[in-house]
Amino acid sequence: MQEGQSYKKLQMQTDRRLERRQELPEAAFASADEAVAAFTLQESDIYWILALSYSWLSSGHPDPDCFYTSQWLGALKHLYSQGLSDLRYGFWDFLSLFQVPRSPDEDTLFREALAVMHHMYACASIAVARLTLVSRGVPPYEDRGWPMLESQVAFSSSQSVVRGSGSGHVVFTLGHEFASCGQVRSHLYIPPLTHPDDFDTRIDLKKFSANNTDRAHVKRLYKEFWTQGGLGRTASLQYGCGFCDEDIRQLAQLVPRLPQLTLIDIRASMDIHFFTEPAVKLLEDVCKTYKVELRRSTHA
Repeated sequence: MQEGQSYKKLQMQTDRRLERRQELPEAAFASADEAVAAFTLQESDIYWILALSYSWLSSGHPDPDCFYTSQWLGALKHLYSQGLSDLRYGFWDFLSLFQVPRSPDEDTLFREALAVMHHMYACASIAVARLTLVSRGVPPYEDRGWPMLESQVAFSSSQSVVRGSGSGHVVFTLGHEFASCGQVRSHLYIPPLTHPDDFDTRIDLKKFSANNTDRAHVKRLYKEFWTQGGLGRTASLQYGCGFCDEDIRQLAQLVPRLPQLTLIDIRASMDIHFFTEPAVKLLEDVCKTYKVELRRSTHA
């Protein structure tokens, strides 16, 4: 869906409810040629496409009271002010995919899109914005199933995770600390990769609108992402800052599952880490056993 051209119009309609994909004019969408061009023009952290990850606030409508509208407009304003002025297209599931009730043809297209939608959050040509603030009475973003999948694939493909010579993309978060001013920050903390077995365990604790169907579908999508994306063949991992003991323990459990891993780099600028020496000693011992080089800051 196009964003740049309609920004000023949206800014004047912050109290207007989002409309289903079927109710939007054709002019709201990028053509196939425009979409392909947008995928090829990203460079130097300047993106043409932004994908939104967020929690639906009700089962029938993701934003019934326009809670997200002001957040999204605040995010757009900040992105433009920070030099991401080439942003022209956005992926927002409610606006981009056919919603219920659907015709048979629309349902076919919806299911085809649902099978590959997570790649929008992993693509190196697409920036990701996580809207983590939710309205009162709604389960937190971190407790929801689809946002966990979207965040996991986005972080796995981010610039702070290195697989061979891969580059990755940028992930932004609009959260509680920015609720009043609508600012956006790029991520300094990137969580460790999650093995599919661990993902399945964690996703079982998350909430879904369509519990049984969605849960099984999300597990399958992440396993395919892990396999097709070559994450099991990861050769090196690099993390910026913010690791705590639990992150270190997750890395220690991950090392035996990555047979081609040769390097883990957890050095941080200004030594911004929160792990303790006993935790990092465990990781050092595991790395030594599996002949993986561990690079860390002088001071933890």
